[in-house]
Amino acid sequence: DDDDYFDDDYYDDDFDFPRGGGGRRKTTLPPENERGLYGAYYFGSVESVSIVENINTPTSSEYSITSPEFRDYSMESDEMESLTGLPWNIRLSISDQDDRTLQIHARMSEEYLNIRKGMSVATVLLSTSRQFDTLAAITDVCVPEAECWVGDYPYLERSEFERQIVEEELWGLLQEERWD
Repeated sequence: DDDDYFDDDYYDDDFDFPRGGGGRRKTTLPPENERGLYGAYYFGSVESVSIVENINTPTSSEYSITSPEFRDYSMESDEMESLTGLPWNIRLSISDQDDRTLQIHARMSEEYLNIRKGMSVATVLLSTSRQFDTLAAITDVCVPEAECWVGDYPYLERSEFERQIVEEELWGLLQEERWD
């Protein structure tokens, strides 16, 4: 298949662009870390979920998500925020079947009170590296069983994210990550 705009039969970071006389000129792409962001789905399970004052709170000072102190929690009546100006945060650790673990912090919301250890999680990872050696962002954290999304600013349209998971048969992969 000879495409008039570029032809690259194998991935080598070089693309062939047309030249005026029909010949081809090789053009090298910029270094990988200057090409923008790569995105990938990450499917895992909740390893732990807790409530913390801030991201630096030690494990010994975490509150259980089921703690009676937070039973009637709401963002509107966040006592920590009224006292300090800073709200409570959720700390969510998730891991996949390959033991890759992510820790996420977000402003606490009453929506998160139903998240439990073992629940399936789907999220999107962003990286400047095709190998995902380092992460630029973790976005769109969906916990279907708790019927919630963790975080403030989704990058994707939520209905489209859910549709892709269901229609592209990714739901089965997500369920395989569930811990019983």
